[in-house]
Amino acid sequence: MEGTYKFLMRCAALCSRATFKNEDFSVPLPRREVSGDASETAILKYCELILGNGGTRKMRDKKQKVAEIPFNSTNKYQVSIHQNGDRFLLVMKGAPEKILKACSTILIEGEERGKDKKFEEEFKKAYERLGGFGERVLGFCDLELDPEKFPPNFAFDTEGPNFPLTNLRFLGFMAMIDPPRPGVPQAVQLCQSAGVKVVMVTGDHPITAKAIARQVHIISRRAKIVFSRTSPAQKLQIVEAFQHTNNVVAVTGIAMGIAGTDVSKQAADMILLNDNFASIVTGVEEGRLIFDNLKKSIAYTLTSNIPGMHKCSLQMV
Repeated sequence: MEGTYKFLMRCAALCSRATFKNEDFSVPLPRREVSGDASETAILKYCELILGNGGTRKMRDKKQKVAEIPFNSTNKYQVSIHQNGDRFLLVMKGAPEKILKACSTILIEGEERGKDKKFEEEFKKAYERLGGFGERVLGFCDLELDPEKFPPNFAFDTEGPNFPLTNLRFLGFMAMIDPPRPGVPQAVQLCQSAGVKVVMVTGDHPITAKAIARQVHIISRRAKIVFSRTSPAQKLQIVEAFQHTNNVVAVTGIAMGIAGTDVSKQAADMILLNDNFASIVTGVEEGRLIFDNLKKSIAYTLTSNIPGMHKCSLQMV
């Protein structure tokens, strides 16, 4: 590895919480189990592919993490600080627009240059092109901290950061795709034909959200709404708004499957055992069938008892 790519891979390997559950190199890399979300899993496996078996762990062992600001939906970035010889190295990844804003320089072919309008225009075009393919894009940047201001015994404060989060060096993008599961487009069409309104609410960039929504037929030629770059609080507001208009709401997605179990137990009337959208369609079909059978049973009971009730009333008269 040479030039900018080397620093990009270093940043991607260090600025991550994802880890392999066990380093069994006999298992093909795509099938190795990882502790981490989908995006971090993809990045970790790519780093391992480039750095070689155990390469990511070796780099992390060599450059020990001393402080971290975890990713959150408000900041939309993650920061970690590592030992790097006689100084500290700050690495950051996150939403590309946030990363670009934090940078004052860019690394091109191993040469550091100032950020200018021409680069910002090229940045926007590349970002929009990748997002248009339905790819999730993350930006990466770094900064070597001045050893005079940040000596070896420096106490980093991540609550009220006492280290720079601006004037960083932009390294590049990584784009990944999380393709819709098989059967989701058909499931969406079934929902729509059954009068069920399907709405996408995502934290992804608007261009990425639009591309994926088109792939699964949530939006078509007719005007439809997709919520993008939403925070968890905004997602809750959207669900409550639907409920206040007397709608029954079902929520599913990768976040619900991994992290939302305890919350969903408290908030939901019914919980799905997986995060597959097609499961909702099956649930709706079964629910409507049960409700229809219940109505038929009640109607049959009433109609079969009316003659007996009429005869009884005549006898009483």
